[in-house]
Amino acid sequence: MQHYPFFELNKLNQWLRPMLVVCGILTIAGFFHGLYSLFNVSDYAPSLLISALPAKDQAMLNADSYIRALQISVTAFTLTFFFVVWLYFAARNLVAIYEERHHTLMNSFIIFTRLILGIFFALRMMISMWRRSTPQSHLHEGQPWLVPVWWLLLISANVCKVISVFQLYNVETVSIWSDSYSWMIAAYCLYFPLYILTWQLAMAMTRLQGLQWQLRDSELDEVLGETFHVGGRGVQRSWRDPYPNIADGISLVLRNLLGPSKKNPENIQYVPRRTVANDIVPEVTLGFGGDIMMMFGKPWRVSDELKAFFQPCDAVLLNMEGVVTDHKKKGPDQKHDAAIIDQLKEAFSPEKTWLNFANNHAGDFGGDECRKSFGLFKKAGFNGFGLRDCPYADVHPLIRVMTGTQWSNRDDENNMVWLDEQPEQHCVDGKYNLLFPHWSYEMECFPRPWATTRMKHWLGKFDGVIGHHSHTPQPVTLEDKNGIKALAAYSLGGFCFGLARRNVMSVKHYGYGLVARVTIGRLKSDPTKLAVGEVAWEFIECFPNDKNEMVTTTTEQLPYFKV
Repeated sequence: MQHYPFFELNKLNQWLRPMLVVCGILTIAGFFHGLYSLFNVSDYAPSLLISALPAKDQAMLNADSYIRALQISVTAFTLTFFFVVWLYFAARNLVAIYEERHHTLMNSFIIFTRLILGIFFALRMMISMWRRSTPQSHLHEGQPWLVPVWWLLLISANVCKVISVFQLYNVETVSIWSDSYSWMIAAYCLYFPLYILTWQLAMAMTRLQGLQWQLRDSELDEVLGETFHVGGRGVQRSWRDPYPNIADGISLVLRNLLGPSKKNPENIQYVPRRTVANDIVPEVTLGFGGDIMMMFGKPWRVSDELKAFFQPCDAVLLNMEGVVTDHKKKGPDQKHDAAIIDQLKEAFSPEKTWLNFANNHAGDFGGDECRKSFGLFKKAGFNGFGLRDCPYADVHPLIRVMTGTQWSNRDDENNMVWLDEQPEQHCVDGKYNLLFPHWSYEMECFPRPWATTRMKHWLGKFDGVIGHHSHTPQPVTLEDKNGIKALAAYSLGGFCFGLARRNVMSVKHYGYGLVARVTIGRLKSDPTKLAVGEVAWEFIECFPNDKNEMVTTTTEQLPYFKV
């Protein structure tokens, strides 16, 4: 469940400003017309009845009444908008900055109720919001006088207005009208600076909250930089688990023996297998698969059903675990023979297929073998990315895909792109920027809490994220991003593995994965923006058939949970 996003208050300021301008115009009109009326009736006897005034003067006083009523009505509407709508979103921003409370209808109701109740103690509430909205580094810009003066003007203007309206009700003589309307003139004098200070307060709080959010975001980057550690870069290790913490390595061994973890601490759920995320004009269709693991000399093919799933795709992206090499394999190293190239060519058109080489097995045999393997796939017509000289893939004129790895079993000798090196630096305006990361932990069916936080962080920088590495698939979800549904697929799991067997402990868990197909195009409601349209996904499995061929095909469910 996602937390409250930060709401850009300038979206409301676009509405608040014209309201305040209209209020100001009516106030100026009421002020000068009222002075003119007071001057005109000053020549009449104080005891003269209003009904005895000449017709033109009665019309003049009626015009004052109309202006007064209109000014009071527009002001009431504007202040209601400010207190009920603008301040609600400002208060919600403080929740986003400080609390990260779940974005639910009940929590929104609680925020709104507290705000409405706080209006009875509005001065204290506003001062508190002002202080919490101001970063420590900008306290000198806090203008501590602004809120008390604004509040004093608000109370004084409304007191003058109430007295005037009360006295003008059924007014009979010129003297009573003059005394009563003098209170309204005073109200006009107080309302005008009130509008100016309301706008100044709104703009200042918008700016200060924006700074506070940026500060929080930068602090989050620092926190994530600590929790989002990388493992294996620049380190020669005999222990070839990618994770630097020995406890994580031991728990991975246990998950291999007992089965993947089914804990779902953040209650992340799959979207339906066929989902329309946004109403777009489709322009390109992309297909995604997970980890291509070592086949151990086994014949392998992709089923006709799975080929049909990818058939509409303009480009297919897969994660190429390991390298094609003649070097001797040790332990969990991922070594492919040249047959994998022909097997992939039989399944996919090379010119439409993009292979990611930023993963924890690309460095298993050193930097030279990694680059040689990359060259073999390129020579066969495949597209590759994820190494230093190709950190991203422009798979279509409208689509750029960035990648990076969090882990490496061996020292990659500075050949791969890493996720802690700010892959967002390669994003391009005017394109759909997608991240295709090799990340998180293996043999887990759902993401850990830190991973959902990282996903939210990434979606602030990319238009969508589709991950891999876990071997078991993790949820395909949609997250709201400024009113657009963004694709957030945590992990695609495996695509093929030569040792997978249904009833053999440990390796039986490596036979499952997920494939996805997405359309991307321009929003019908805003053609300047690119977004995901239809999202389709299927579970897959890779096990031997009765001919002892390894076949990757679709499957309805996994043995670990039901979707």
